[in-house]
Amino acid sequence: MKNKTFRKLLPYAIFVLGLIASLTMFMPVINIEGETFSGLDLMLGVEISSFEFLDQDVASARIQPNMYAYATFLSPAIAGILTLIFKKGNTFSLAVFVLAGVLFFIFSDYIEITYTLFGQSETTIPDWNTNFSVIIGGFASILAAIFEMLHISATDK
Repeated sequence: MKNKTFRKLLPYAIFVLGLIASLTMFMPVINIEGETFSGLDLMLGVEISSFEFLDQDVASARIQPNMYAYATFLSPAIAGILTLIFKKGNTFSLAVFVLAGVLFFIFSDYIEITYTLFGQSETTIPDWNTNFSVIIGGFASILAAIFEMLHISATDK
């Protein structure tokens, strides 16, 4: 690649795309039956509803903390930071961007709700509706992976 300015700015563009993908954790990501949850809710877990009677928990519904959500939302930022640290193209960050792009589109299949009724628990995976922020994060990760391929090819010479 002959344009030196482009080669110098490419790692920063990759980092910004990774940051955009990771910042979607603060946006509404999935919803079901009128309830909307952000990526941060999915990462940390959130109680959807609870019913108490005489200070005893009778019934509750909770989204458990999810490792897929952690991987989905944190890996693009980590890959972007690795791109800035290693000025030459980095195959590992390319793989992480591709993994993040795939995870953005499939992670909602692994988000579980735990229902508890009188101490008996049951876990189920509902049919979630994904929001537009998932598409933004996924495409930002995939675009960062394409830019990382350009970065690798530009620094091999």
